[in-house]
Amino acid sequence: MVYEGLYLKRRRKGPMTEPLVNLYRMLLLTFVLIFLQKYRYFQLFFVNMSVTFMVIYVGWCEPYSEKKTWNFQFFNESFIAITNYHLMCFADFILDEPTRNVMGWSMIICVAFNLAINIGSIMIDVGKDTYKSLKKKYLLYKLKKAKLAAEARQAEKQIKLQ
Repeated sequence: MVYEGLYLKRRRKGPMTEPLVNLYRMLLLTFVLIFLQKYRYFQLFFVNMSVTFMVIYVGWCEPYSEKKTWNFQFFNESFIAITNYHLMCFADFILDEPTRNVMGWSMIICVAFNLAINIGSIMIDVGKDTYKSLKKKYLLYKLKKAKLAAEARQAEKQIKLQ
């Protein structure tokens, strides 16, 4: 469902180009990671520039219909940038082994925090949908029961009239 959350009623072409821009970004990142394996600084530079581009692009074109989706896009892009800065510290910039160990734990905590927020949001949405579904089924059950009770009363009235 590529187009599910896009706000397609806008006059601008921005929301329709968002899936294409994301696809090009993934393809370029894949090519950079595969063909430039010996140039990790260029890989880090490309990831930083693509994150910066996506933040600017999503802010400019506002492609999503829900504000929550738009905020999560910014939230996840910022965590990609933070993770990338952690990866920079694993490059040759820092030679001290204990500092790299601290940066590794910091990266693990940041990624775990991002996953917890995203999975928590998904679980809250699923819980809300489940509650709405169960409430709807319960109300339909009560309506059906009320209809049966009304039909039974109507039948009793007809029997008494005879």
